Amino acid sequence: MKALFWMMLWSVFVPIRRITFEGNRVFSDATLLLVSGLEQGQPYRFPLVFRARRALEEQYHMKGYFQVRIRVDTQRVEDGVDVHFIIHEGRRSVIQSIWADPGPLLSSQAFLRMFPHGGKNFPYDEGILNRAETKVAEIYQNQGFPYVQVSRVLDTLSSGRVNLRYTVHPGPWTRIDEIQVVGNHNVRTALVLRALGLRPPVVYAQRRLEEGLRTLYRLELFRLVRYRLDTLTLSPGQDTLRLRLVVLVEERPPKYLRVGMGVQTPDRIQGRLTLGHRSLFYNGQNEEVTLESALQFPQFIGDFQQGVRVIRGRLRHKEPFFLNTPARGEFTAGYDFDREILSRAFSFTFLLGIEVSPSLLWTPTLTWTRETWRGQGVTNLLATPLYLDTRDNLFNPHRGAFGLFSVQYAGGILRGNHHFTRYYGMLSLFQSLGDVVLAVRGVAGWLDPRQALPEIPLTYFFRLGGDGSIRGYPLGSLGPLHPAEESYRYGTAMLDGNLELRIPWHPILWKGGNPLPLGVVLFLDAGRTGLRFPPPPPTYITAGVGLRIHAFATPLRLDWGYPLTKAEGAAPGGAFYVGIGHMF
Repeated sequence: MKALFWMMLWSVFVPIRRITFEGNRVFSDATLLLVSGLEQGQPYRFPLVFRARRALEEQYHMKGYFQVRIRVDTQRVEDGVDVHFIIHEGRRSVIQSIWADPGPLLSSQAFLRMFPHGGKNFPYDEGILNRAETKVAEIYQNQGFPYVQVSRVLDTLSSGRVNLRYTVHPGPWTRIDEIQVVGNHNVRTALVLRALGLRPPVVYAQRRLEEGLRTLYRLELFRLVRYRLDTLTLSPGQDTLRLRLVVLVEERPPKYLRVGMGVQTPDRIQGRLTLGHRSLFYNGQNEEVTLESALQFPQFIGDFQQGVRVIRGRLRHKEPFFLNTPARGEFTAGYDFDREILSRAFSFTFLLGIEVSPSLLWTPTLTWTRETWRGQGVTNLLATPLYLDTRDNLFNPHRGAFGLFSVQYAGGILRGNHHFTRYYGMLSLFQSLGDVVLAVRGVAGWLDPRQALPEIPLTYFFRLGGDGSIRGYPLGSLGPLHPAEESYRYGTAMLDGNLELRIPWHPILWKGGNPLPLGVVLFLDAGRTGLRFPPPPPTYITAGVGLRIHAFATPLRLDWGYPLTKAEGAAPGGAFYVGIGHMF
């Protein structure tokens, strides 16, 4: 008993000091360490090491190394235990051929085309096999067989070669005869069914069901959408399963109030107030009023009128299905005041949102704007923005892309006082590198005037500097001076690039002893602006560091940027910014 007691005591308090690997060529030490689940400093326990060895063997089996042998050597050192894994990888198995019973929807040839080299003589890889099996299952699920099963049997041959035998069990042919919506109180059931896009009786198709659920989410009326399938009857002798689709929704509160605030420069703050209703008259129509302002703080305290630099107001109405079509309709009346350029503008905008694919949204837009800047002027503008969005998370993405590509045409056959074509493109890419996220953004713009530059309103030119473009320089301080407004810098062409390394960091604890979800960001911004495309030198570059607080759905952002390129008016100590959400 005493020996057992001391062994248990030793296993609890003796930590693992080193974890090393020997003989591994297929996987790196870092990969094997991650798979093992062991960490330096954790208490040494034999069951943990045993499970780590089994996990490493499974990792090798997934790549076809079925003859792998792993031995664990532990050595007691002065301040803990060294764990050493000795690996004999052996030969990788090769799939010699695949035999398949593909079921009623696929031929054997079509089934084998899912695999490399037509299913012959390729290295065994669980990832490749799983992807092929998923494609086969999706074909059946999208043609009325939701309960399909793809089974695989492995036959081991000599000399490291294997054969695979596949059998597809389609299950009963299925159709949806009824749809029931549960949980909606402020949204009509007819609107939910319209967004879902399924009219019973309809053959079950997984892809159509998932697209309908995505459309429900995009209405922004629900915080949660789920579904279940209830069996109605199984037709005797016909092998047909009749289902009831039950859609369970959890609504967002219909009335909402949003408040946002940020710091553009150390002495300039901006705020936004939004009041809205998500489902007016229970039809999903959204009514929204937004007020936004930017204040120059020292001037605001001394002279209220001079301290208000920018005022924007929007009254917006959204139709989820404009004229009973799949397109979203949006009407906006706006007012803009910018004291820096003494400009006031009234505008009316009509927008159509057309979903080209689950990741592509096309929004043709027609805008009428009446501006008072160096005289009265009307701008009639047609825009064709195309949005790309494959991000895995809207507020804190780890992988995917977000892009905007737009052509704006003003004047010409649309008439009005201003004539130009404006091109704009932006693409952000996100890639997870373990716990670290690499975020890259590129922006390009070009204004092609069809009249003298001083006659075109300043709001359509490109500005660089400050939060949103190149941190570390004053807002809109980069580029040539405008010939009529010498305090205003502008460009007809612009290039901007931003790079961020977003690193998680948990140095302190909060609620219930949980780590405070913090993040550190290292960033580099660079850009050019000028009067021709591509813009001429110089290239303005800044570097900086930021802090992210992920305690809410959208991270709180604190950034400090330092200019590396000399520019007129640049703060010698850099600039500090506060905002809600990542800059891109």
